Amino acid sequence: MQSNRKGLPIKGGLIILLLISISAALAAPALRVTDREFSYLARCFLDNEDTTWMWDHSEPTIQYGEKEFGTLLGAGQHLRYSSLFGCINNYAVVNIASGGADVLEGLQSLSGIPAYQERQGGGYSEEVNYYNPALIDWIADNIPSPSLQIAENLNFQRAYDVMFRRNAHILALSYAELQKNGKFRNLVEQYKNAPGNDRVAMKYTLLADAPYNDTLSSDENDQYGYNFDSGHAATFWLRRGLDDTHANVFKLLKKVFSLYDSEFLKRL
Repeated sequence: MQSNRKGLPIKGGLIILLLISISAALAAPALRVTDREFSYLARCFLDNEDTTWMWDHSEPTIQYGEKEFGTLLGAGQHLRYSSLFGCINNYAVVNIASGGADVLEGLQSLSGIPAYQERQGGGYSEEVNYYNPALIDWIADNIPSPSLQIAENLNFQRAYDVMFRRNAHILALSYAELQKNGKFRNLVEQYKNAPGNDRVAMKYTLLADAPYNDTLSSDENDQYGYNFDSGHAATFWLRRGLDDTHANVFKLLKKVFSLYDSEFLKRL
């Protein structure tokens, strides 16, 4: 079969906004994701995702075959266990089941960029991951057009509006709040020096009264604390403070908003 990358068959697609919380790299980006690749991987994700977990089903929703997708309730950690990276790894011919390869191996293959900084010295860490800022920048350079079709009556703009808008807004507003009065750097140091249990506890206290938390953040709808809210966003940003990629991630977010959510970018 003809290929457009060394060792990779021509197929199609990456689904961009699901990559917001992941990011990292050292080498300059050399490869670009094509429209066919974006569409293919988006369909693969939708075909294989388990919609009974981490998806809200109140209106509005997207009907895709027999599946119904509403707002994504989880965050980056959910994405690691979603169908997304299985699709990317299969496309990139990476078998993570044998040999202990990291879930981001496929993304590294597609981009040509290592996922982690040299100081991490290997693959995924159960503690704090030091993502490579070059991979984040590569993602920002490889955002699909909002009008690109995924399936009949479904394009990337519609997927963003229904599935990912809530998380993207909470992520951006939390960063803006943490940057006020120079408190971000102090909180990063506090997070760095805190024992593991205290780090987890910060998720439940930081920005707990943020006005942009909604009913999906309430105990009534989130008794196990899985749903993405301002606390999850805050500790995400503190980890990005530790690996010094917070500015890269925020730049990526603003690039997404410039294409998909220009009115929110003006308010931000």
